[in-house]
Amino acid sequence: MTFRFQTFRLRAARGFLLSSVAAIAFAAFSQTAGAQSLPADLECQIEPACVAAFQDALASLNTGSSGGTVAADDEAALPVADLAEPAVANANVQPSAANVQAAEAVAAPVVDEAAIAARDARMLDTLTGQVIRSLIEAGLQNDGETTSAERDAVEAFYADRNFESLFVAAGALTDLGLSTLNTFRTADVYGLNPADFEHAAFLEPATATPSAAEAAQADIAMALWTVRYARHAMTGRVNPSAIGRDITLERNFVDAATVLPSMLVADDPTQALLDYHPPHAQFHALRERLAELRDASEAEQYQPIAEGGTLRLGDRDTRVPQLRERLGVPAPAATNELGAYQPEGDAEIILASSATPLPAEETEQAAADPLVFDEALDVAVRQFQGEHNLSTDGIVGPATFAALNEKAGDLVPHLIANMERWRWMPRELGEFHVLANVPEYRLWVMSEGESIFTTRTVVGKNQHRTAIFSDEMEYIAVNPYWNVPSSITRSELLPRILQDPGYLPARNYEVVSGGRVIDPYAVNWAAVAEGAGAPRIRQRPGPRNALGEIKFMFPNQHAIYFHDTPSRGLFGRDRRAFSHGCVRVQDPWAFAEALMTNEPGWDGARLRSLQGPRERNKILDRRIPVHITYFTARIDDDGDLIMARDLYGHHGRTLAALGLDG
Repeated sequence: MTFRFQTFRLRAARGFLLSSVAAIAFAAFSQTAGAQSLPADLECQIEPACVAAFQDALASLNTGSSGGTVAADDEAALPVADLAEPAVANANVQPSAANVQAAEAVAAPVVDEAAIAARDARMLDTLTGQVIRSLIEAGLQNDGETTSAERDAVEAFYADRNFESLFVAAGALTDLGLSTLNTFRTADVYGLNPADFEHAAFLEPATATPSAAEAAQADIAMALWTVRYARHAMTGRVNPSAIGRDITLERNFVDAATVLPSMLVADDPTQALLDYHPPHAQFHALRERLAELRDASEAEQYQPIAEGGTLRLGDRDTRVPQLRERLGVPAPAATNELGAYQPEGDAEIILASSATPLPAEETEQAAADPLVFDEALDVAVRQFQGEHNLSTDGIVGPATFAALNEKAGDLVPHLIANMERWRWMPRELGEFHVLANVPEYRLWVMSEGESIFTTRTVVGKNQHRTAIFSDEMEYIAVNPYWNVPSSITRSELLPRILQDPGYLPARNYEVVSGGRVIDPYAVNWAAVAEGAGAPRIRQRPGPRNALGEIKFMFPNQHAIYFHDTPSRGLFGRDRRAFSHGCVRVQDPWAFAEALMTNEPGWDGARLRSLQGPRERNKILDRRIPVHITYFTARIDDDGDLIMARDLYGHHGRTLAALGLDG
């Protein structure tokens, strides 16, 4: 896309001063610049030699004197001023051949078009710079889309380069301007909105010649968009705290003052701008899958599967072929010559509208029936359910039907929202770190980008949400005490204590006041129930301790940590939101052993040797970054898209904030 400035070239016959070119171009600019105001001394700053001829040349143009032409780029003829009237010739005198040749040489001067074009370009760049100076010194106005820091950064940037344009030169976008504009237009590839970085001046071919004022405005707009793009790429478009008060991730803020200067010194300015996007492998895996989904959305033709009743292994139903096609499971091989299933004997094919389990004696025959839900389909259904974080029971019910009928295009907003949440994450997760994804009920130990351990987790109920944040693990407690939170004391323990204070010692609890253990019968629990201060209650180490045998501490404002649990049965459930906010780990000692690979001189066996009747702490020599996340979409090691339920509604609120919930 180019800005086509109207440049005037002279085709004069009688020594028209070349210095008039600049004066006429300036006059043309003055007439087309509209409301843009320039400094009063602009003429002298541009070309002092032109000023002397300016008034005469302009007057001649206005009076329409003949004697030559001034052509614009579109070759439309304009009148040219006569600078002097020729002497009156004697009709009786015949000119000599030499005089004729001399006259022809004077009448048809050779014009260096390239030199004039270069001169025009320099003048237009000077004019553009002057307009930029005028706009910058007047102060950039708040457009509601840029921050004050971004506007200040752009103003300082132009001042430091003496108001020289960056993206526009000689009436056209520079290579940097073109590549940057292309980055804006393809922002959706990275989950951003191209409309946030576009302007009407770039969307349609120019139908009128832009002025220097328009070029200056465009250059400044490009600079502002560039800084805004960096912010959207790194910081994101949504404030995490607006999605949930329990999301306390520290945001990645862009230093607006460094964006444009860093592009100038980069070997690849476009890549320098793209580098503001998250560097995480999962972000880029989602980006690649986003492109695939958009392509698939354009090509997909399959029809939704009618939900009706449930389908499971052994059922016979007309929807089974659709289910096979959707999951890529081939139909049974035994068919007749027309390609349809041929039952033995005189049996009649019944096209059931609801699933019909086959009698056991027909199992062998059913193996070749394309209407039967066979073992191959059962395996595919279970795999699909696992990828979508559904119950892997092989039963196609309402939730599985909904996931099956979700088209590729329907998934696009969900991936974009998850990419947005990656922008909230720390840029550096740590070479060795722990990542616990709440909606998936799963935890990983990551080393150099690879998972070295994973296990199931139990997370907080909706009314006791597990917070989303990052911190560092500082120590591991073996044989831990459980210091009961005051909220649990009042809501869950106090009603039982009021009935029988002996409830506490019977369940291995003790009451602590003033740093010493006291008799629970010595406490006025009725007064506590009325609002008096409650003493601290803790549960002693042991097999019935709510934290099990070990806990993993990363002190934080939410009082959340990882721990063992005696309630092992909950890990077998598909939906595992049962805790008061802390994260229970299915295999805590294997988790501990994986962590000890990062601790010099320690392993799982040495850590287990700390087991006993009292709490013992292992202070970590190397603190381990811990990230508790909320992602409802990720790409697994096999390249499959894994979807998770929106447990706390954070995902839905992210979609709404991005305008993707419509």
